[in-house]
Amino acid sequence: MKKIALLVLALTVMASLLIVSCGKKQATFPDQDLKGNALHPGTIETVTIQSQYVGEAKKVNVYLPYGYDPNGTKEYPVIYFLHGFGGNENSWFQGYSLNKVADLLIENGIIQPMILVCPNANNALGGSFYTNSIDTNPKRNPTLNPKMGFGFYEYYFIKEVIPTIEAKYKIDPNKRGIEGHSMGGYGAMKLAMLYPTMFKSVAAHSGPLAFRELFWGTGSNLFQRIAAENDTIISLQNAAADPMHHVLTVTMMGMAGAFSPHFGPGLGFDYVQYLKYPAFMKPKPSTIYQFPVSETPVDTVGPGPMDDIYPGVDLPVRIAQPKVMADTVTSVLNKWLTQDTYTMLQTGKSYDGSDLDLAAFKKLKIYMDCGNQDTFDPMNDGVGFGIIVEDIAFDQLLTSKGIDHTFNRYTGSHSSDVYYRIEVALKFQNKALK
Repeated sequence: MKKIALLVLALTVMASLLIVSCGKKQATFPDQDLKGNALHPGTIETVTIQSQYVGEAKKVNVYLPYGYDPNGTKEYPVIYFLHGFGGNENSWFQGYSLNKVADLLIENGIIQPMILVCPNANNALGGSFYTNSIDTNPKRNPTLNPKMGFGFYEYYFIKEVIPTIEAKYKIDPNKRGIEGHSMGGYGAMKLAMLYPTMFKSVAAHSGPLAFRELFWGTGSNLFQRIAAENDTIISLQNAAADPMHHVLTVTMMGMAGAFSPHFGPGLGFDYVQYLKYPAFMKPKPSTIYQFPVSETPVDTVGPGPMDDIYPGVDLPVRIAQPKVMADTVTSVLNKWLTQDTYTMLQTGKSYDGSDLDLAAFKKLKIYMDCGNQDTFDPMNDGVGFGIIVEDIAFDQLLTSKGIDHTFNRYTGSHSSDVYYRIEVALKFQNKALK
C-alpha cells in the first residue's frame, strides 16, 4: 500500500501542469489607473487557523484593499474564494492574479473596496471538495475525530474560516459573497445551496455541477478512458507514479476521498485481497473498487494488523473489460450523487436528507461560467471532465426551477483566462454586495 504522501505529490504535479498548459494567454497588468495615476495596491495578510474540524493548522490569505484601516469604523464587503483541486491558499493570488485584478477594479472605481479571502482546503488526497469526509462508524470513531478521515471541510469553512476572519477584520456580514474555480466552483455552489442565508451572491467558474453528465453525458468517454489508464485492476500505485497518464484515476481517487471514503482493516479492501490472495483465490477484477490510500493505519484498535483501521476510498467505477471498458458501482455512485449539486437542486434535499432552503437560494445572485472547450477531450485541458456538459445541465435545471442566474460561455478550456473571468464575476458580485 502506498503512502498518502505519494498520491498528494502526484496530484500536486498534475495540478501544476494543468495550470501551465491551460493558461493560453499571459495576463499583463498596468501600473497606472485610467487617469494615469500610480496604482495603490492592496495588501495580503496570512491568518493561521488551528482547526478542530480538520485536525491541523490551516492558512488563509486575506486581501485588504488600499486604505483599509483596522482601527476605523468602515466595514467592507467580503468574497470568499475557493481554490481548485491540488491548490491552496496561494492559488488565487499566485496563479490567477486575483489581487492585481482587484487593485485595478477598485482603483478605477469599477467595484467598491472589498476584502477577499482565500482559505486552504487541500487535504491528504489533494482536494477536499469542501465536503465533510471522516469515519462515522460509532465504534471506531465515537468522538468523530477529524484525523480519522479526510477532514470536516464543510464545517471548517462555515464554522471556522468565516467566524475567524470576520472577527479579525472589518467586514459587513450582510455583504458576503462566495466564488470558486473548478473544485472550488463546485464548493461555492454547494455551500451557497446548503447555507443560502449566509451569502448574497455566488460565482462558480468551471465547476463540476452535474455528476451524472460526467458518467453518462453526451460525449462522455469516462468508462473507456478509465479502463485504458489501467489494466485488470485500477492501480493507485501506478496512477501516483505516472499521474499524467492516469489523470482520471488520480482525480477520481481524490473525489472518492470526499464523497465515498472507506475505513476498515487492511484485508477489508478488495484491492488488498486481490494482491494478497493466491491466484486461484483472487476475486474477479470487476469486483475491485475499494482501495487503501495509506500504508499507515489511522487507528490501531487491537494487538495485530487485522485489527488496524486504514483510510481508503470506494470508487464508483471498476474495470469490466481490461483496457477496454469500465462500469459503475451503483452503491458508490449513489453516495456521490447525494453530494452532487444537480441532484440536490433537483430533489430539494441536502446530502443528509434534510430539506434545502430553496426559497432563500432563489434570492441569491448566481453567476456561473465555463469554456466551450472544457469537454471530454483531454487534449483540450489535460483532464477531459466534460465540465461544459455538466454546467449546461445545471444551467437548464436552474432555468426549469425558475431561478434567475447568469451563465457565460467563452472560448477556452478549463483554466483559460481565469483572470478575465474574475473581473466579470467581481463586477457581478459587486452589484449584489452594494
